[in-house]
Amino acid sequence: MSEEVREIHETARNLALSYKGGGEPLPSTEVVLAAHGLPRRVREFLYESSLRDSLHAVLVRGYHVEQGALGPTPEHWRQAENPASATYSCALLLLSALVGEVIGWESQQDARIVTDVLPSRGSEHSLVSSSSVAELGWHTEDAFSQHRADHVGLMCLRGAEGAATTLSSVRSEQLSARTLELLGRRYFLIRPDDAHTAEDDSGIRPVALLGEEAGARVLRIDRDFTRPLAGVEGAAEALDELVRALDDGVYDLRLESGDVCFIDNRNAVHGRRPFKPRFDGSDRWLKRVNLVTDLRRTRSGRSGPRSRIIKGIES
Repeated sequence: MSEEVREIHETARNLALSYKGGGEPLPSTEVVLAAHGLPRRVREFLYESSLRDSLHAVLVRGYHVEQGALGPTPEHWRQAENPASATYSCALLLLSALVGEVIGWESQQDARIVTDVLPSRGSEHSLVSSSSVAELGWHTEDAFSQHRADHVGLMCLRGAEGAATTLSSVRSEQLSARTLELLGRRYFLIRPDDAHTAEDDSGIRPVALLGEEAGARVLRIDRDFTRPLAGVEGAAEALDELVRALDDGVYDLRLESGDVCFIDNRNAVHGRRPFKPRFDGSDRWLKRVNLVTDLRRTRSGRSGPRSRIIKGIES
């Protein structure tokens, strides 16, 4: 274990002593101040990466996961927030504090800030991250919502053969002028995926799939849950053209134990290749966080200024 990894791990272990999980796992000020004390090379790398808005993802390699102490991969996310994995949740929170502000969803995994990605029995062929045998289609994380993350942070505790993370993006020159025009209008509906338990999705409104933020292209789409508005000429064809371009651009990123990846949720979509689950305690297990660069942007979706949890389902 390198000195840098040892330093991060010791800081995370100290934070884990007071880790509570749920919607407020640790005081945010405590995490941010601790993150400022991480090794300079790590802080410098993540800061400089955050300035490059063309990146699809940033990968930090070399963190050490003690497999014996971690224990078996749980069979459901409800059992995954346990003392054995608390140190790794804290390590992810520490690195994430150098990228953005964490948020969570009232409708997802009991409103936890740090969520878990692992295969579950009965979900093998589902369209959510607990699937395995079925490929997880590429998507903007929580594409249905204006409060969606700017970055998605993933820490791999255990990998699985074949279960690569997929990434893709699209450039304006890949699409026709007519398609760009249509994708920039509110001609599309994006439904929440089944990872969200909210029963009322009446707040879903038509949205554009391409936009701009500070002069940079912003992409918003979910391959399995996006459809065109009925009666809008050319909308279905524009959606098909975008899907084809993203399909053609898909490439794999293999996450191994100890890898931490921050996906730019504004200009890249991500998914996962299919794999065969074993359900023997050795399956793939990731910790996940949602991050925004400006917490105030999500204020209308939160119950109060200090809450990090997005309430309700709305576009």
